[in-house]
Amino acid sequence: MAWERRGRARYYYRSQRVGNRVVRVYHGSGRKAAHVARQHALAREAAQADAAAARALAAALEPLERLDNDTDEQVGLLLEAALLAGGFHEHRGQWRKRHGCHDSNA
Repeated sequence: MAWERRGRARYYYRSQRVGNRVVRVYHGSGRKAAHVARQHALAREAAQADAAAARALAAALEPLERLDNDTDEQVGLLLEAALLAGGFHEHRGQWRKRHGCHDSNA
């Protein structure tokens, strides 16, 4: 997005993606072009503010995410301990009840 000077006149162009190509869209040189340039600038500032707010929210939620991950890991360990104590074993990612001579509860 830029104003270009050609001779004594200034023209406002904006780069825009159309399919796989990037094309420059002409917006004029007068008040209309100045208005479009202001609108593009405001939209860009709003997008930057939104991105900053999203980064701040992610930073604020990081300790909760870490706590959630730690809790998930601890619950997994407790579940595994309970299953092992209950006579189960893990076979190719599945928990199965031990049978026969390997059963510790028999």
